[in-house]
Amino acid sequence: MSTSKGRSYLNAEAFRQSLETRLRTLATERRVQIQGLRLKIAIERLLAKLFAEPDPPWLLKGTMRWNFDSGRRRGPHGISI
Repeated sequence: MSTSKGRSYLNAEAFRQSLETRLRTLATERRVQIQGLRLKIAIERLLAKLFAEPDPPWLLKGTMRWNFDSGRRRGPHGISI
């Protein structure tokens, strides 16, 4: 069973359907393409795993670093670590 912010899902497919519904809603509200939101989530989850350690051996570079340092909310077009 998967959970997210107190929500429970019977299986991975139920979680994926819920996520897709939430992404579609966000894409409509923000008037952006859903593919961009999918990419952003995938990159953010990868970064969360890579930087989970207190002193990771990775260095974030380029536009992603600038976005995080400046607090900007621009969508990622790629990632360099």
